[in-house]
Amino acid sequence: MNDYLTQIYTQLFAELNYTRDSLIPNFFFNTEKNSFYCCSIINETENEVLVEKWMSEQKNLFQTVMEKQANPQRVKNNTTHLVFYLTENENKNFVYELEEDEYYFKKNVIVLNHSEIRDFENRFTDSPFETYKLFLENIVDSHDLFENYKKYGNKDFYSMILKFYIKIPSLYLSKSVSSNELETLKESIEKKLEEEELVDFVNQLNEDIDKYIKSDKELKNIDAETILDIWIGENDNEK
Repeated sequence: MNDYLTQIYTQLFAELNYTRDSLIPNFFFNTEKNSFYCCSIINETENEVLVEKWMSEQKNLFQTVMEKQANPQRVKNNTTHLVFYLTENENKNFVYELEEDEYYFKKNVIVLNHSEIRDFENRFTDSPFETYKLFLENIVDSHDLFENYKKYGNKDFYSMILKFYIKIPSLYLSKSVSSNELETLKESIEKKLEEEELVDFVNQLNEDIDKYIKSDKELKNIDAETILDIWIGENDNEK
C-alpha cells in the first residue's frame, strides 16, 4: 500500500510540473512557483517506537533540505510536509499534534484508510484518464459524488480525492485566473469561510493565494464553489 501511495504522489507532482530531487528522497520542488513539498507515510501498524523514530527523522530531513538550498529561508517558508497517515481508526489527537508542531516544515496530514486507497486504484485503472491530475480534476467536480459524500460520508476513492484537494494547495491553485480575479475570489471565500467558522483554512488560503497575487501571473481557473463545498463538507463530517 505504501508503494502505491508513493507512486501516486510522485507521479502527481510530476504532472503538476514539480521536479523530484535526485538526492533527497520524496522532496519535490518548483522554483518558478516558489513551492516545495516533502512527503512521508506513517502506518497505524507501526508501534510507538517507530513513530517516535519517524518524528526524530524530521530533524534530519529538515537539515538535509536546508543544507542544499541557495536560499534556505525561502525554501523553509514555502515548504509543505505532506504526512500520509494510514489508519483504520484515526487518532485525531495525533493528527492535531503533527499539524500544530511548529518545528521544521509546516505539516499537512492526509488521513487515509486502506479501502480508500484500493478503491482509488481500481477507479483510476478503470477510468479513461491517463494521468492522476486529469482523473482528480474530472472527478472532484462531480456534483452527484459530492452530494453523496455529504449525505453518507463514505470512505472511498472520492473522499480520498477531497482530502488531496484540501491538503495539497497546488491542486486547487492549478487553473487560469488573473491576479485581480483571484483577489476578488479570495475575499468572497474568506467571508464564506468565516461564516462557517473555518478560521484555519482562512489562514491557509491567505498564505497560498497571496503568493500568486503578488506574482501577477496568469493562473488556471479555480472553482471556488467546489473548494468551499469540500472544506465545509469535510468539516461537517468531522463534527
